[in-house]
Amino acid sequence: MKTSNTKQVLSETLRAYADCGIAPPPNAMSIRSLRFHATESCTPNQARRIMKQAIPDGYNNFNADLLSLFPPSCEIWIAREMSVCLYVVGDNLPSKQALGADEYDDQPDGFTRIWWD
Repeated sequence: MKTSNTKQVLSETLRAYADCGIAPPPNAMSIRSLRFHATESCTPNQARRIMKQAIPDGYNNFNADLLSLFPPSCEIWIAREMSVCLYVVGDNLPSKQALGADEYDDQPDGFTRIWWD
């Protein structure tokens, strides 16, 4: 797994989820991104720390602690497709049911797309 620039991913994610923070900025709705895909992957632990900052109270069935269920060897690209979305590469991923996800699909490019509404 390549080492990601977590500062870059954190910055991108905080912006994409600007409307979900504890104290969103006054212009959160104008800077958020409902169509977002991080430029780099991160480990599950890095993703958990980032999402705890971006969405501290969770988002519907998603909460950052769910990222603890992923094996440390997988790679996660944080995304937002209106709601929380992750693109994951790795083996022995947690099930759709364990994550409480609404969509869980293997993509042709080798990613598993996991989405919560």
